[in-house]
Amino acid sequence: MEDLPCVNIPKHDAMWSTLKEQYRNCVGEELLANTVMQSEKKVTICVTGPLSSVAWCIDKYGEQFTNNVEACVIMGGAVDVKGNVFEEGRDGSAEWNIYWDPPAAETVFSCPSLKKVVFSLDSTNSVPVISSVVRRFGAQNDYLLSQFVGSAWASCTHYEVMRPDDCYYAWDVLTAAYVVDPQLAVLDPVDLRVVVTKSAQEGRSQRIDGHGNNLLLVRSIDRDGFYELVYASMKKALCSECSI
Repeated sequence: MEDLPCVNIPKHDAMWSTLKEQYRNCVGEELLANTVMQSEKKVTICVTGPLSSVAWCIDKYGEQFTNNVEACVIMGGAVDVKGNVFEEGRDGSAEWNIYWDPPAAETVFSCPSLKKVVFSLDSTNSVPVISSVVRRFGAQNDYLLSQFVGSAWASCTHYEVMRPDDCYYAWDVLTAAYVVDPQLAVLDPVDLRVVVTKSAQEGRSQRIDGHGNNLLLVRSIDRDGFYELVYASMKKALCSECSI
């Protein structure tokens, strides 16, 4: 993706180079912790990868950190559907973001002072990235973001041919879209635990009873509303406005 012309505009490269140098010695976990704890308003955290950094903040700062978090919106897990980790010795029940660091996920899931909203595969399976979705970006190709997202997603549509029952999905985009518009999702309070032992189910997200761990699992989503939000969001900058 880094080689796409639409993300290699000279003035943008210069901006990112300046920021990279400015934060070269910054420790990511401390940046997250300080950003949250020093904020005058509660912060919503959107996590679309392993939960290692959030767990680090919880372990080090506890409620000093979690009390200033509005919600931690997470893409991860597979509860009532199959997972997507099919490595040797694993039974396919885990999802990759949780599987990368099961102890961190368990720390976050079990923290009662942190509100969690979890987009597991149960909900993200509703938003496939398929040709009929991606081709609509052609009608708004004058917009730089549409060019980028359309090109990026176009590189994934072959999955619907190769694996019709398990194609590429808008996992992270759906999760981020909820932060923009919470009306896209219907939530259920569910207590979850993560299997942390070295076993065939390592990284699996399992339902448990009665622990009250302040977790909301996405039960259903407004699929059409999600796609329309994506299309509208990608019409923010005309290509002519982003030239050298």
